[in-house]
Amino acid sequence: MEEFIGLSTDESLMSNNSSLSGGGGGVGIGIVGVNDDRNMNTVFMRFAELEKKLSDQSDEIVCLKSTLADVLRRLNQLEGRGM
Repeated sequence: MEEFIGLSTDESLMSNNSSLSGGGGGVGIGIVGVNDDRNMNTVFMRFAELEKKLSDQSDEIVCLKSTLADVLRRLNQLEGRGM
């Protein structure tokens, strides 16, 4: 839930400030509800994108760690042969 709260300060969401407050002065309640639904949909879509990105980056970190371990193992083998 903390990540979700952090999204509310995202600059891209802050730019839609006027629609979060209900739009114009004479706007009816039905339109405000539609705007709120759209804003929540946008937030949830952004949240899903960030979760996917986090997952992808976590997978990439695992691959990089594995590659680094392989490089270090090979380097140790080469140094052992040189002596």
